[in-house]
Amino acid sequence: MTLDPKYRSVIYLHYYEGYSCRELAKLMGLSESAVRMRAKRAREILRAELEEE
Repeated sequence: MTLDPKYRSVIYLHYYEGYSCRELAKLMGLSESAVRMRAKRAREILRAELEEE
């Protein structure tokens, strides 16, 4: 829940609701590459936070 909302929404919708990158791009009004980049950055942030613990 500490993720920025723009990253959190991509992670939640993709992994928990099952939306594809293409579907997320349409829902969010972004390009597919922007959705993929947000997902990549969100995973990097989460990985860094988990490594700290």
